Amino acid sequence: MAGWSVVATFVALSVTFAVVAALGASVAGADGASRDLVGVTVGVLLVSLAMGAVFVQKRALVRAVTAFLRLCRRLTGWPRGELAAHIDRIIRRLTAVHLSPGQVAGVLTLGLAAWMLDCSCLALSFLAVGASVPWEGLLLAYGAGQLAANLPITPGGLGVVEGSLTIAIVAFGGAAPATVVAVLLYRILSFWLLLPIGWGAWAWLAWTSRRHPWPTCW
Repeated sequence: MAGWSVVATFVALSVTFAVVAALGASVAGADGASRDLVGVTVGVLLVSLAMGAVFVQKRALVRAVTAFLRLCRRLTGWPRGELAAHIDRIIRRLTAVHLSPGQVAGVLTLGLAAWMLDCSCLALSFLAVGASVPWEGLLLAYGAGQLAANLPITPGGLGVVEGSLTIAIVAFGGAAPATVVAVLLYRILSFWLLLPIGWGAWAWLAWTSRRHPWPTCW
């Protein structure tokens, strides 16, 4: 269940992020096209939709997992042993839950709401520092920042997100000093403040598990 939840969440957020990026490109219009961002946005949309289709269709999922494991074995020697057994085990885990169309729609709606509320935090950060919100390029710049956050450069996109967001928003007419302050405030609220909450939750779980160990089921 934990593995399925992680993969399903990743797929849902990827698909809804592509929708947000496409919406941002349409709002930016000609400015987004002039900065060669439309092609990137369309590419992200197509890849995300393909991921969603593979996750839903079991036959496509089997082919994708098989190709991935064969590539891993060729490059790293992992997984060892019978390849078919590994494929069957992964497929069973990824198909452990079957969602109805209504449940899929609900998950995608929540994923879209998560992105839009996070972007609203960025917009409110501009208002908090007394600057006007660059509405025309906000969604597109936000999408560029979130893409940068997923690049394996720094932990959590540290520095990369701040820089890409600031550059993109300034390119769409935002004032540089106010944009820097607003982006830093947004990152404090959406990233840095969450770290002590997460570590605190981990410490609490570790402490309670020592006092009351989980029962072992065989």
